[in-house]
Amino acid sequence: MSNKRLKAIALLAVAYLITGKIGLLLVLDPGYASAIWPASGIALAGLLISGYSAWPGLWLGSFLLHFFHSLDICAGKGVLFVLALSSCIGAGAALQALLGSYLIKKTVEIPNDFRHFRHAFTFLTFGGPISCLVSATVGIGSLWGFGIIGSETLSFSWSTWWIGDTMGVLIFSAPILAWKYATALQRRRFPLLLGVPVLTCFVITFIAFYVQAQWEEGRLQLRFEKSVGELSILLENHLKANKRELQSLAFFYEGSKDLSPDEFKIFAQNILDRNPEIQALEWADFVPHEEREEFEKRIEIRERDSDGKMVPAEKREYYVPVTHIEPFVGNEATLGFDLASQQTRLEALLESAKSGEGIATGPVQLVQDSGASDPAFIIFTPTYASDEPIKITGYLLGVYRVDDLLFEAWRGWEQKGVAVELVDVTNQESPLRIYTNDAFLNLSEGRRYYESGKKTIIAGRLWKHRYLLTESYRAAHRSSQAWVTLVIGLLFTSLAGIFLLVRLGNSNLIHELMEKLKGDKERLDLFLEKLFASSSEGILICDQEGKVLLANVASATLLKSSVEKMIGTSFSSYFSMEGKEEGRHELHAEAVDGTKVPVEASLTKFEVEGKVQQLLIFTDVSGRRQQQRELLEINRELVERNRELDDFAYIASHDLKEPLRGISNYSQFLLEDYEKELDSITPSCSMTSS
Repeated sequence: MSNKRLKAIALLAVAYLITGKIGLLLVLDPGYASAIWPASGIALAGLLISGYSAWPGLWLGSFLLHFFHSLDICAGKGVLFVLALSSCIGAGAALQALLGSYLIKKTVEIPNDFRHFRHAFTFLTFGGPISCLVSATVGIGSLWGFGIIGSETLSFSWSTWWIGDTMGVLIFSAPILAWKYATALQRRRFPLLLGVPVLTCFVITFIAFYVQAQWEEGRLQLRFEKSVGELSILLENHLKANKRELQSLAFFYEGSKDLSPDEFKIFAQNILDRNPEIQALEWADFVPHEEREEFEKRIEIRERDSDGKMVPAEKREYYVPVTHIEPFVGNEATLGFDLASQQTRLEALLESAKSGEGIATGPVQLVQDSGASDPAFIIFTPTYASDEPIKITGYLLGVYRVDDLLFEAWRGWEQKGVAVELVDVTNQESPLRIYTNDAFLNLSEGRRYYESGKKTIIAGRLWKHRYLLTESYRAAHRSSQAWVTLVIGLLFTSLAGIFLLVRLGNSNLIHELMEKLKGDKERLDLFLEKLFASSSEGILICDQEGKVLLANVASATLLKSSVEKMIGTSFSSYFSMEGKEEGRHELHAEAVDGTKVPVEASLTKFEVEGKVQQLLIFTDVSGRRQQQRELLEINRELVERNRELDDFAYIASHDLKEPLRGISNYSQFLLEDYEKELDSITPSCSMTSS
């Protein structure tokens, strides 16, 4: 493995770990899914830049992040459990980045295709919503499979994870790629071009989401506090009503002598009908030891031994055996049981006798329950002799199962998502749990929940009510306003990212064209430089004031100077161009040694970066003018000779015409004198004369 690859793997692992820690600041229950997950954008951009071979860095970064994060959330589960869970989540993160980079490389050429909105949209679609299905499914599936989250929160947790990863890609992958493929000039302007618009959108969105989420959390907690506050009040009021029922029965019992079982059944049944949460109503006599023998003629006094079997009660100062029970069926085992034989019951008996009021026991197992049973407690209300108000004759008992009591007290109240625990804290050093509901039993160890605590006095006992707000409650009462704010804001932020990618693509295209033009310009400049240097014509370039900026060798030779000496000199030192317009002119150039040289010059004016410059191309025409003079001399000689020839031709013509005229005349004379003789000899002579 090369050092370059190891460096890329290590860099990706560290980057994922750091950005993941930032993402955990926005984590939502159950402690894994974040509203924005920047690490997903880092992962995708990292693989697109470093290549597929860097994927172990993503797995390692995700594994370390979730391992240390899970140690708190999964406290008590064991290290192997956390290792397995973190490995699965890390695999999902790596697979997501691999899939996204593969789809993008198959459809988009980075960064050239970014100059089109269609390609930029394709990049963000494949890298964001599509590939992010992988990590959300693997991650939430692992949490569900390992028992960290329940089925009731599965859909919300999955959607939160998917949205968080998608937003991380849409917001953070584009800036990284933009920086990677930006030119040096673009990187200098990067904070202004990218940092200001994208960061501003992100910060505004984050602040709006945070404020909205905090407001919704406060509203949810306020609603929760109000709701669970009602629970405490309902339970307390219900038990107060029950105590009044027991007290009224106790008063009735005190006013009656030797109440028979049938009479007790009639009065007790009325109370039981009105209060179905009461498991049983019982009467227990107060029996001093000296009266035990007489009492046992009717009912044997019993107690439980160490094995839980009912045996005759041991000798003690007094006994409090159960004498009447309603309903009797199902509670037969209680008859004759000595309440003073068990410490928890005895403490309540003594406190009740001391206060004269109904006092509840701590959690007890009922005698009629042979095995494990639901938590129960008993309220003892003392009765006194009518003729001796301080003499206790017995106790009226109300037997309660906690589940039945809460069911009746909280009838009609929706407990979904509220974890409830009731603890008897009368003895602060040894608190006793009275009740927990299913939601409380399903709480994850190590998790932190919003908690509301209440304390109430129930028949002389101090009960602590613990109500914990679970994710099920959040799901049932969650508002979508914060999420709507987040999604809209992040969509705007992602649009800024798309615009950045398009601008990057166009900038790179322009940069390529400029580089090509620069190469063409360099070749053109080289050609012009060679043409400028090798030209046989003098070339001068001057500024608007006539200062020589450039001169070629031909111009220096013609003006009998050097190129170096001519640069910076005045144009008027060599030519008189005052009043000359653009075009061709014939004039004299004055060389450095004072020689005047006839030249033919072409003057052109042009602008360079808003400044007027002058181009003068001139040619030495002294040779041409010498040739013109020679041609004029030759033409003059030709004209003279043509005139002489004309004179000669005239004279020759005159001298030849006279003899010919004489011959013609003599011939005419002969024809006139000898016409007949000549006709016969030469018939053609007539033709000659004609």
